[in-house]
Amino acid sequence: MLFPAFMLTGCSYGAPKLELHIANHANAPKGPGSAFAVYAAWVRPPKALATFPDGGKPLVLAEAAVVYLCDTVTVEVHQLWRADRPAQVRSGFTPWLGPWDQDGIHVSLRGYRSLITDPATAYRVNYRLDSLGVASIITDEPPLDAATSEHVACAEAVMAAAERAPPLGLPK
Repeated sequence: MLFPAFMLTGCSYGAPKLELHIANHANAPKGPGSAFAVYAAWVRPPKALATFPDGGKPLVLAEAAVVYLCDTVTVEVHQLWRADRPAQVRSGFTPWLGPWDQDGIHVSLRGYRSLITDPATAYRVNYRLDSLGVASIITDEPPLDAATSEHVACAEAVMAAAERAPPLGLPK
């Protein structure tokens, strides 16, 4: 009897859910502002046999990168830019902000061309966003920016804005 019950459970996934998290942030070069890179994904969490042996991996339906700006005085938030995961990226997708300078905000989309984390298959595309959110692909590597403390009220406001108006629609 155990075998048929085992067969009936099968590999399955739960209902789709939206996952959001802040990847990193950058402070404005002058004036009161912070930019936040947010990872957004629709996933179906594993259930039953799909959780064996280590808890399982969610089924990823769609992924995107979003850049939000927050005024650190008023804590007003708006979405500056959004991009779907590049087709070349098959795993490990994440957005990452570089420096925010007089030329704009530098952001990269990163991941792996394979289904496993293999440095030989690393992929990255770099952009410079202007003040209107228009992206230009850049080939030069922006310099690393110094780490700064995250503006907590802005981080909370960014997450609330992303939850209120999800930056990524549920795929059909």
